[in-house]
Amino acid sequence: MELEEIITFDYNRYVKINWETLKKFIEFFKNEVNHFLNEPYNWIDDNYWLNPSLGPIVNSQYFAVGNSINFKYWHYKNSEVVHAESEKGGILCKGAYYMWRCLKVCIEQNKYPILDAKYLMNINLKEMKNIFKTDQGKNIIPCMKERLKNWRNLGKILMEKYDGNFYNVILSTNSSLKRFITFSNGFRAFNDPLCKLTMVNAIFLQGREIIDFKGEIFPAIDYQLMVQTLRIGLIDIENSLKKKIENRRFISKEESLALRKATLKCLKIIANKVGITGDVIDNIFFLNGRMNCTYNMICQSQSGICKFEPVCKKKIKFYMPLENTRYY
Repeated sequence: MELEEIITFDYNRYVKINWETLKKFIEFFKNEVNHFLNEPYNWIDDNYWLNPSLGPIVNSQYFAVGNSINFKYWHYKNSEVVHAESEKGGILCKGAYYMWRCLKVCIEQNKYPILDAKYLMNINLKEMKNIFKTDQGKNIIPCMKERLKNWRNLGKILMEKYDGNFYNVILSTNSSLKRFITFSNGFRAFNDPLCKLTMVNAIFLQGREIIDFKGEIFPAIDYQLMVQTLRIGLIDIENSLKKKIENRRFISKEESLALRKATLKCLKIIANKVGITGDVIDNIFFLNGRMNCTYNMICQSQSGICKFEPVCKKKIKFYMPLENTRYY
């Protein structure tokens, strides 16, 4: 399956790939590839995810429940971006890791049966908010009503078509990634035009060896990946969009899609030229972004930590592009 079968790359109005920088980055990556992760991450960590010993049915259900709400962990307040970060179950977590920690604690406490599709289709907002409260009793995750709609729809479709189990979605694909994308698109949470949450879910499932897809997974373009391609200089953007991002003003849906498509195209080219898979390049960029290229770039205080530093243009004025979304 070719990526172009799923996504049309019509992004030239706002952005363009900087082919000179991309070529240099590819050569650097070829020389340094052994210093990076070269196998898909296995998503094994008892703080956030269930033990593999629980089997593929339980683990795939857990991944589907989490990834169906795996978007936007920030809100905008007083001209500042405020990220969801707090303690849950005695562990300080941020963003998606805070969400996963909340789910893990919920399972451990056995208070809400969130892996039961019948329960999920009828869950109410109060129950959902309780699951995601901090240890101090605060609600810090935004867009809870959108997340509630996703969970209810996930539960409803699973009950109506898949006997309540996401694992039956997986079995029905016959390991075809294209069929997985098609079937996932039937859920509200996974029907975004760039298949971001579908790919995140596929990356988790394949990393855990629950399924070995026929067809190469492509990167899930979240903020971590997009910000790094901008700061490295792999993508050039037109001036009005540049000013929006630098001044932390909201960008349009059209501008966002252009940025994400260009990022996806860049990463797919890098993966093909270097000889690694789409899920591995996703893991490399995601983990580096989470550790070294967040709100501030670590290279501004500690040189030599970020492995991309030798070929990065260090465009430090680029922050996370802001948009109103239920996908990213």
